[in-house]
Amino acid sequence: MTYTPSDLRLARWHARDGERRITALEQNISRAKARGQSTELAERALATMRVTLSLMLDHLNAIEQSLKR
Repeated sequence: MTYTPSDLRLARWHARDGERRITALEQNISRAKARGQSTELAERALATMRVTLSLMLDHLNAIEQSLKR
């Protein structure tokens, strides 16, 4: 597949956004635990978000490598 610099910018934005969302959810989980609230669903969502971010970073890397050629 042929990628463009716009694809790279968008992939970087998605990765940064994913990282921000993960950080926010981690903080919310910590606060919920401190209040004694259940975090099971949030922790499952967090695990899914981490897998998704990993895939996004793999895609970002593929775009970067493609544009270096």
